[in-house]
Amino acid sequence: MKITDYFKLVLRHLQNRLAFLKIFKFPYSCRKKFGQLALSAEIHKSVNIRDYKKISIGEYVRINQGVILWPGKQKIIIGDHSDLNPYVAIYGKVTIGKYNLIAPHVMLAGGRSEEHT
Repeated sequence: MKITDYFKLVLRHLQNRLAFLKIFKFPYSCRKKFGQLALSAEIHKSVNIRDYKKISIGEYVRINQGVILWPGKQKIIIGDHSDLNPYVAIYGKVTIGKYNLIAPHVMLAGGRSEEHT
């Protein structure tokens, strides 16, 4: 592989990464609302979140479009390097550990149902 081909490959990778980050750019003004939010976390702009202060998001977490995070009276914790695929719904007290992948259209609920009203 020629050095120019290598640089073209690296440039293409960086352009793809920058395009992805534009989609997942979460406004800095919203970041301070969270209980804890790592700077490396990527959150799609269409994510539906209630009560930011009760949500903790670790390093290199990716939250895709259509995800719902509603902690109710409890707390939602998402560990480092986890990925929430499109249209995941999380309600109540839920802790997701490190290095987890949640498939699309999965619902996770914790606690009693009357806590979510």
